[in-house]
Amino acid sequence: MATGNLGTDCSVILGNTGVTGCPYDLKNIVGIMLVPTGTSWTPTQVAAWQSTVAAGVANNTATSRYFPIQGFEAVEDKSGDAVTRETGYRVEKYVSNGKYKWRLFYSNGAMDMHAQLSLFTGQQDRFDVLLIDGVNNGFLCTSSGATNVKGFTLDTLFAPNIKVNTGAEDTLYAIEIGLQDESEINKNWRFIQVPSTINVTTNTSFLGLKPTRIEIVTEMVASTKTVVCRVWSGSTNLYDTYTSELATTALWNFYKDSTGIQNTTASVTAAPATKAWTIVLTSAITAADSFTLQFGTVSALTSAGILRQANAVAQTIAT
Repeated sequence: MATGNLGTDCSVILGNTGVTGCPYDLKNIVGIMLVPTGTSWTPTQVAAWQSTVAAGVANNTATSRYFPIQGFEAVEDKSGDAVTRETGYRVEKYVSNGKYKWRLFYSNGAMDMHAQLSLFTGQQDRFDVLLIDGVNNGFLCTSSGATNVKGFTLDTLFAPNIKVNTGAEDTLYAIEIGLQDESEINKNWRFIQVPSTINVTTNTSFLGLKPTRIEIVTEMVASTKTVVCRVWSGSTNLYDTYTSELATTALWNFYKDSTGIQNTTASVTAAPATKAWTIVLTSAITAADSFTLQFGTVSALTSAGILRQANAVAQTIAT
């Protein structure tokens, strides 16, 4: 006699209900870390977590870089409720769970940080996310296979418009994240514990790179093959701190836009009058030649003693 197939829903894995001696209780989400989608870490990499994150944050390739975002002061839970339906006999049926979504507020960084975070809006397919727990001093993530861990899969990532100071309340800045699969937290969460001697909110290994901006003071001059540039971090001119360090030829890379060929930097000298640097190239230049200046890389900046700064790009057209 034929029988029907036994449905997989009839084989339910049940959980153990005893309470452990030291359960993990998620506390204040003081930061998040965006990592390239699909990034996972082995137990060996987790055991050296500070070094693992520091290397990821300082990766020369921006698309492979880790982006810690720290200093959240409040969280608004925007998670959705579970979806249910009621049958004709008024029996409530569970359809699906709600999804996790949070709006995370900050003030440190203000408009400068808002401008940077706005660049991530709509980029949820490019990143996974880890939650930084400031009270328990670690990173909440999810399992990846039998032994590895990874960040949570995103389906929302955007920086909402600021809410301007009303007189009764300060200007509000935020970033919003939503998780694609709630089971990554509900069933498969993992916690990377950082030693208490290493504070996840203040240790530089867990902080993002500071953005830099190149200002062209004098456009490329074809006859002398020179250009004069300033380097800013926010409203700070790095000349005051890194006068000699930035006078390093390895930090200034010029590429001719029409060919993509790099023009070697012959010399870099400080220009005290304008708090800038005069850069001289080697190859002949013709008026109207367009060059892209790539400042950095992160490893070159670090080698020069310029710590926690990101590389930057600018353009100059020869006169």
